[in-house]
Amino acid sequence: MSTPHDESAPSSESCCYLRTKEEACWWLKFSGVVITLALVAAAVVVGMAFSVIHDVKASVEDARLDTFALYTANRRAGFFAGNISVAVAVRNPNWAMSIEYRKPLVADLVFFQRRLYKVTVVEDGQKQRRSRTRLHLLHAAWEVPSQVLDTAALEELEKQNATGVFDLEMRLYGELKFLAHRKPRRVHLSCPLRLQVAPPGHEVVVFPPVECVPFTPENIYF
Repeated sequence: MSTPHDESAPSSESCCYLRTKEEACWWLKFSGVVITLALVAAAVVVGMAFSVIHDVKASVEDARLDTFALYTANRRAGFFAGNISVAVAVRNPNWAMSIEYRKPLVADLVFFQRRLYKVTVVEDGQKQRRSRTRLHLLHAAWEVPSQVLDTAALEELEKQNATGVFDLEMRLYGELKFLAHRKPRRVHLSCPLRLQVAPPGHEVVVFPPVECVPFTPENIYF
């Protein structure tokens, strides 16, 4: 006796089709969730990149002191001369924003709180792209009256001249603006330089790179 065929019962082919369709729907939903989360995360990262500002960094990569001497018949008459070459790297650490210099970036060469020389590093109006580092080669040669050095500076010069090692400082000043931010930001960086007078000729003098650090201007000097 034959068993009646139940046409309402699903076949193996239809069951397989339903399982495949359900799995496809599940993967589509899962992919949608992943894509949505990725877009949200990207939006958060981009938002933070434009809202959080990392100040400009600088470092002295190389420096050479060729002259640093006081030429005088006595402590208060004569002139003070110097000759120095400096390679300073300026970095924009922001990967989302370029910068534009609203005022020139200048470097003051200082000895014991006395300014000896001033040189422009970057002209105003120049731009620096995101995540870029620019190397600036500076040369300063000065011959100033010995009166520029006050009594304390002259005494310190005598002490350092006896050791042959001179402690100088390069101070960077400027004002710049970041993309998508209206308010300009000021730059105040101090770069300590500990140097010996290089021997005559083109002999290479090894100089370990120095990171410049932020500082608050306090001293007023001529």
